[in-house]
Amino acid sequence: MLRIEDTDAARNSQEAIDVILSGLRWLGLDWDEGPTTPDTTAPGKGDFGPYFQSQRSDIYKRRLQELRDKDWRMKKAERSSSAWRGSRLSFRIWWWATCGVS
Repeated sequence: MLRIEDTDAARNSQEAIDVILSGLRWLGLDWDEGPTTPDTTAPGKGDFGPYFQSQRSDIYKRRLQELRDKDWRMKKAERSSSAWRGSRLSFRIWWWATCGVS
């Protein structure tokens, strides 16, 4: 699966996405799912799109609301823990939001 991180407006452009896609193809890499062109409005191949991060914010918001509805909030002590532990928790929330059951 290929998903394009395009949320950094300062560095994101159609040309940058084209470089990523053409570079991967030049290396002989292909993907089962993901964008087929640099056009963010074009359909990708696969069932788990959208494949541009900027288009996934509604999915993340919905998953975070589900966590809130289930009262899965972090305790104050967890929020003030080390950055390493926080990044692990962020990854777990990201993983659940990305791969969790709808």
